[in-house]
Amino acid sequence: MEVQELKERIRACIMPLIQEPYYLVDIEVKPFRRKTRVAIFVDTDTGIQIDECAELSRQIGDLLDQIAELDEGYTLEVSSPGLDRPLSGERQFRKNIGRHVSVHLTGNKQLLARLEAYTATSLQLTQLEPHPTAKGKWKETPIEVKLEDVEAIYVVVE
Repeated sequence: MEVQELKERIRACIMPLIQEPYYLVDIEVKPFRRKTRVAIFVDTDTGIQIDECAELSRQIGDLLDQIAELDEGYTLEVSSPGLDRPLSGERQFRKNIGRHVSVHLTGNKQLLARLEAYTATSLQLTQLEPHPTAKGKWKETPIEVKLEDVEAIYVVVE
């Protein structure tokens, strides 16, 4: 079975568990030594705690034990997406409105901005550039970026 098919089987299997306030951000499936590494990223609109991840991990593990393609063994990781993963999906974008983000655009362009608004087709941003005369201050320029021009967006710790 191909990785994408296995991801879809896992998604179908675990979605009954991923109920409000939780939402599924992503699933990664990778061969890891003799086992398969399954990483499931979940979140809430206010952030997820480690004890919530541990409880979901126990419940998800019970369900994954029933998937024949994982009979050879697997390692399961259930966690928040973390800052090293790009934002994906409407809920993650809406959750991070008002935060600083690093926007990676097509054509190897990158910019620092504050996320102001999200629609299904575009992002409203305030581009942040070092102020030419006031040290430590930002020159702020409102811009709109089409989602089709975005390769990845990461939250930046301020």
